[in-house]
Amino acid sequence: MNERCHVISRNFLHFVLLLSVLSVSSGCTYAKRRALDLTDIVDVRYGISYGLAGVKAEITDYSAAGLGVGYSKTGQEWYGRRVAGVLNECFFHFVTFGFEDSTTTEGYHNATSVSAMFLQYREYRPPLIDRFRVGAEVLLPVIHLGLYLNTGEVYDFLAGLANADPAGDDDISKGESIDLREFNEGDPNDPQTIARDKAEKEWAMKEAQRLAEQYEMEEKAKQEREKRKNPTP
Repeated sequence: MNERCHVISRNFLHFVLLLSVLSVSSGCTYAKRRALDLTDIVDVRYGISYGLAGVKAEITDYSAAGLGVGYSKTGQEWYGRRVAGVLNECFFHFVTFGFEDSTTTEGYHNATSVSAMFLQYREYRPPLIDRFRVGAEVLLPVIHLGLYLNTGEVYDFLAGLANADPAGDDDISKGESIDLREFNEGDPNDPQTIARDKAEKEWAMKEAQRLAEQYEMEEKAKQEREKRKNPTP
């Protein structure tokens, strides 16, 4: 009888220890997810720019106004947990009218944004929960910076306290790249989508080749100038 009681007590102790380990593990996962949700509340944008200066303010993804002209060579823009790369962005805004055109690093497709009378149209928008941001960006002769309060991610953080996940990002690592087309298009096997993707890839390859040839020509011209400045005796 005593031996049987001892076995039962030992098994019960093992069960309690197992529950403790699972609780600690679950608690660590919960804490990690809430910490990441907290970092998602503020979105940033940064990149290298040239030309003049500009500024743009956004109240949600559907309303914008700005002023200035510029060109951003490379950059990244965060949408909550994910980040989108941007190349060769042309920036033009005159108060209630504006135009932006760029190439994304994920898929290398063209993305256009037009604003008029404070309403903003974007060819590709981020996930629905990340479309309700408030903030601004500044384009200077050297650097492009932006800062946004993502109210959708605020909601996601508060819901996460109850272990909910409206953003669907609890199992996504910070900094995962995002292709905005997947939140704006239907069947990727659609013939029109396939044809457009093919055309965009061909354009991207030609553009890369053009830039490489341009760089090579500039390097040769630079070497020629150096030779003229420092002629060999």
